[in-house]
Amino acid sequence: MSAAAGAFDFRARLVAVALGQTAVKLAPTLGAVVLVRLLSPADWASLALLLSIYLAAQEIGSLFLPQSVPFFLGHIDLQARPKFLRQTSLLLGLSALLTAAIVYAITSQLSPRAYAGAAQAALPLALALAFEIPALAFPQVLIALERVRAGALWNGGFALVQIVALLLPIVRAQGIVLAIWGLALSAALRFLAFVALAFPFLRNAPVEAKAGWRFDSRMLREQIAYALPLGLSMATFSLNRQVDKWMVAWLEPDKLGTYALAAVEFPFIALLPLAAGSVLATRMVWAFRQGREGQAYAYWIASTARMSVLVPPLVAALLSVAGDLVVLLFGSTYTAASLPFQLYTLISLHRIAEYGALLRAAGDTRFLWFVSIGLLALNSLLTLPLLMLFGMAGAALAALLANLGIWMVVLRRIAFLLDCSFRSVLPWRTYGLGVLGAFLCAAVAYVLVEFLLPLPSPGLRAAFKVAVVLVAYALFAKLLRLPSRLPRFPSDEREL
Repeated sequence: MSAAAGAFDFRARLVAVALGQTAVKLAPTLGAVVLVRLLSPADWASLALLLSIYLAAQEIGSLFLPQSVPFFLGHIDLQARPKFLRQTSLLLGLSALLTAAIVYAITSQLSPRAYAGAAQAALPLALALAFEIPALAFPQVLIALERVRAGALWNGGFALVQIVALLLPIVRAQGIVLAIWGLALSAALRFLAFVALAFPFLRNAPVEAKAGWRFDSRMLREQIAYALPLGLSMATFSLNRQVDKWMVAWLEPDKLGTYALAAVEFPFIALLPLAAGSVLATRMVWAFRQGREGQAYAYWIASTARMSVLVPPLVAALLSVAGDLVVLLFGSTYTAASLPFQLYTLISLHRIAEYGALLRAAGDTRFLWFVSIGLLALNSLLTLPLLMLFGMAGAALAALLANLGIWMVVLRRIAFLLDCSFRSVLPWRTYGLGVLGAFLCAAVAYVLVEFLLPLPSPGLRAAFKVAVVLVAYALFAKLLRLPSRLPRFPSDEREL
């Protein structure tokens, strides 16, 4: 075995991947900040519905092959990787055409009375998906090949292009239909860049790897067997992220614009564990393939311990400024979004790991499918009655309760795969101290600003609260020596 021994730079890789992925997820949020200021509530509701369809269709239409790339590459040799990239691109291209056709058929039938302009945007929305889906796997390929910063740059750069293309027609008062045409243009540019960069890689591949653009039947069967359960589960997870919005659109269409702003997790917090999962993916796959559950556990516990120190203060700071942040970003028209936003933010409190990454690394994608079905079912069952009882806050509460219940189920499965007890599957003591300290600091910040040092504007209040929470938490962590107690990553001995 050719090995690379020694510790790897987890922090630098985590930050690079997280920043790139955050740019992708933050772009729509930043766009929303501008859009709600420029559009009427009715136009914003129409655009929010279109974007929710776009995001769900993009994820489902990708067949979640991009997410399987880092894990599947750990199962094939270097010579076969160009063939794998060609085959993945072909599968994504075929899926893109089918997805675009379905989205066009559905979107063109949207009611012009409830969502003005949405039906006219059906064609550009379909074109955006047809161009974007084939290129989705490329940044994951870069990350899997240890070109982490290149993958992050790809994600961040095209997120910026996308948001500019979406916003420019709105800024120029040209309407939401032209904004979706801008989305299609940015997708076309991403596709052209993918062709320009990926194809030279394929041309420079070893002769034995150049098998043309035909499917390799054996590799195709392996890829489908590996990725299909994952794809089904991730498709269900994607639907779960949109089902509450679609229920609000159905039962309370006049509230959809407000709820679309509230029903989000802050991108950087939610993507930290996803970035950690991407960084550790090939290492976890190798550990499980070698039967080294102990080493997989060491990677897992070292990563979750660091997230247990990092995530709680970010969540607490965001909770403390939720009301001010909504007014600052979206205006007083959307103050009703504050409570649902706080409930959604609480979901991020358990984002100290990318749980699906470990299940995928262990090859347990079937269980991931059962979990995704359970989450969708539980969320749907809870959303309907709670939405009818408590309005938008009820829909957000349903999402929080569903995630909490499924979290317990997933942790028990991970404990089984890592051959450890439920008590040791997470660094519970570190996590508990992190949560306790973060919320104590948030309480101090709230009392200071609301009762002792009242500030005149939402921006000043939010900035002061965040500063107090983070500084106080840093002192709390130093006092308890939390960073020095974090477990080390094991030696990085594996085939690269």
